[in-house]
Amino acid sequence: MKRKRLLLTLGCLASALLTGYITLRLTAPRHSITEENVDSIRKGMKGSEVEALLGTRAGVFSSRGPTGSYWLGEQWNSGWTLIRDRGGNEWVADSVAVWVRFDETGCVAQFLKGNVWAKHASTPLLTKLRHWLGM
Repeated sequence: MKRKRLLLTLGCLASALLTGYITLRLTAPRHSITEENVDSIRKGMKGSEVEALLGTRAGVFSSRGPTGSYWLGEQWNSGWTLIRDRGGNEWVADSVAVWVRFDETGCVAQFLKGNVWAKHASTPLLTKLRHWLGM
């Protein structure tokens, strides 16, 4: 009887852990917005090449903030300001952001690498778990 109860408890625990891991894996952001990939963007690249390099269409994939901050001239600008004033698209991840403006042929005309400032003092628990599990 004790052995059955122990096996049942261990089975339930293993199922819960596996379910949690699968949930974290399925809800993890699917993109390749990294420092290295952002540094690989060049003027003249097609929009489809930028999307392929970054692994997704433009958007926010960050738990730290809704936009990047870019040094332009003598002041910091938000991605929203750049898009409003100059057009273009923005890709935002936890570690890096990039703003890209395309010309009329759909090729990169201008781009800026930016920072993502934390909106909260602490990192969310799911983000910490994903980082710990290497996701």
